[in-house]
Amino acid sequence: MSQLKIQACSLVLKEHFGSAVESVGEELLKCQTRNLSQLVKNTGLSLSKVKEALRVLFHHNLVEYKPHAKGYVEYSIISDRVLHMIRFPCYAYCARTLYGEEGEIIVEEILHTGRACMSEVVRKVLERLQGSTKPETVKSKFIDLVETHFLRRVPYPDPSGDANAKVPSLILPDHETYRIPEIKLYLLSKVKREKEDPDEPPSKRIKVEETQMQPDQGIYWRVNYERFHTFMRDQMLVEAMERRVEVRGSEVIRAILRLGEKKGSAPKETFTPPVSRQEIFEILKKEISITQQELDSYLQVITEDVNDFVIKTEERGGMFRIDMQRVLRKLAEAHIVSVVQDRFGVKACRIFRLLLEKKFIEQKQIEELAMIPARDAKELTYKMFQEKFIMTKELPRTPDYAPSRMIYLFYADLCQVSQMLLEWCYKAIANSILRRAHVLQENKRVLDKQQRVDVIVASMEQSNAEPDQIEEVKEMVTPPERRELAYVKHITTKMELCEAQLDETIFVLQMFVDSLCK
Repeated sequence: MSQLKIQACSLVLKEHFGSAVESVGEELLKCQTRNLSQLVKNTGLSLSKVKEALRVLFHHNLVEYKPHAKGYVEYSIISDRVLHMIRFPCYAYCARTLYGEEGEIIVEEILHTGRACMSEVVRKVLERLQGSTKPETVKSKFIDLVETHFLRRVPYPDPSGDANAKVPSLILPDHETYRIPEIKLYLLSKVKREKEDPDEPPSKRIKVEETQMQPDQGIYWRVNYERFHTFMRDQMLVEAMERRVEVRGSEVIRAILRLGEKKGSAPKETFTPPVSRQEIFEILKKEISITQQELDSYLQVITEDVNDFVIKTEERGGMFRIDMQRVLRKLAEAHIVSVVQDRFGVKACRIFRLLLEKKFIEQKQIEELAMIPARDAKELTYKMFQEKFIMTKELPRTPDYAPSRMIYLFYADLCQVSQMLLEWCYKAIANSILRRAHVLQENKRVLDKQQRVDVIVASMEQSNAEPDQIEEVKEMVTPPERRELAYVKHITTKMELCEAQLDETIFVLQMFVDSLCK
């Protein structure tokens, strides 16, 4: 693992969990595996703090453990899941798109806690919505998220295992992964009743809690990152096709993806399962009232598109599938070409596209095919070569490999460029987090003052204070301080947007690199 990725992960851990968890996480990132005594020694923290940090990391599904042959336990951290924490708003937005406000809050609650019981999540969602929805509705949305595999169960201790074992054995049978437990919805209003009747004797409340426990205690759920990534990838493909063949054409792609999902398409499969023209028509005629002639024309346009995303598997007609490997390559290519254009200009972008299309080209051919003056073509080519966006391959004209009789061919290695840009993204994310933290620290005094004023104003509004009194409290923040607060808000919003855009680039490039390593 590179130092830049370790730095980015460490800063994310510090931002979410504090310095103690950051120290333990950074040690695991640097050394891959560590036991408890090594973590205590190398981090300089007390044993209790290291245990608490490991508990937090494990509860958020960031750390794994395994027994060593010598009898102790080794811990390792999953660095990609640490960086997924930047992507939490995207997961919540996807849930809102599919399942509304209830689905969004369900995902937010589970992401916030790492893992949670179904009954606890439903209760928290009802508290946040303050009675604007029914418990049955929230439960239904939770079940929908599980059935579509956006949520999955967390492994639990093996009941048949040794209770005194130093390393508990965790299991999760396939039939248990998405099995919905029963919960008692009538108990979820207990908190509301307690708030309405604060004078109820504590002994009565304790007795109710003991006799009316939820049946799903000990059954924990977590977010299935892989399923969200599949949905986000599919959305990118649909949006890309919408720009090429309009909205109704993109719905054809969406239908193929949905049918492939129903047939059990694995997230990392190179091709989606073949689907028939009739299956596509049956879905689309209900949703967008498409005719068979329109569907045939859209399928023809899509299959003849230069990107070759959709492949016709039978010449006689009827079976179609999507080449996901090519989709990921084209998405990564679009991001890389954008970086080249921003960094070197339009002419360099033309040269880079030419290298992607022709594979291996000599310098003279670049000048002719790109229709760029020789001087500019050489300068741009060597700039890109110097920054490792393009590479050279040496071919000898004679067996003696004399430099004067060598042919130098330029080419672009998308995998190598993707890995280089990933490192740049890790560095940019670390810089953005540091910059945001610096701005907040520099303006800590005025931020604390604004927070105190907001608390006072909220308290006065609850007690029905006079508007003049509330306005007088608000004026405690002077105009210069308000300008300072506006500047802080502007910078932090800009940094957060920057991190979201960088994360999108990481998502596309990482999926492309992973697809090549299958």
